[in-house]
Amino acid sequence: MRSQRIKGKDGVLVKGKAVVEKFRVGEDTPYEVVESENNWFTAGWNEILSLITGASSDHYDATNTQIGVGNGTTAFSDAQTDLVGASTAYKGMESGYPTTPSSGTVQFKAKFNTSDANFAWEEWCVKNSSSGVVWNRAVSSLGTKSSSEIWYITVTMGKA
Repeated sequence: MRSQRIKGKDGVLVKGKAVVEKFRVGEDTPYEVVESENNWFTAGWNEILSLITGASSDHYDATNTQIGVGNGTTAFSDAQTDLVGASTAYKGMESGYPTTPSSGTVQFKAKFNTSDANFAWEEWCVKNSSSGVVWNRAVSSLGTKSSSEIWYITVTMGKA
């Protein structure tokens, strides 16, 4: 699936990308790394613009940001407002995330432990837990997580 790339008047392209690192319990090196691009919701754009203009105080910060994963396979639609799968899970940020914006991007990172999100990961998103606004959503088969694994997902948002 090709991600939605939004081009501003000045020619700057913006997009999001996730990297999933899959670890088996007791191992220090991921056995697989998977990447996925995404689509930005208009509601997510509006929330970012509201933050820029001071119309919102619901920051995508360490306290309020979650990365969600689910088993939904329904194609992206701007009318959606969240993950669509029957099984979903949301995790807050790892220490040190989100990063301070640099080179036109920011990163978010969450850890899904052995007891978290043990189902097929077919979709993912970045969500503000305070406002409930989902910035983006991607439909991409990332694999099936089991209880003997710990998965990290790092999302980079910004300039393409």
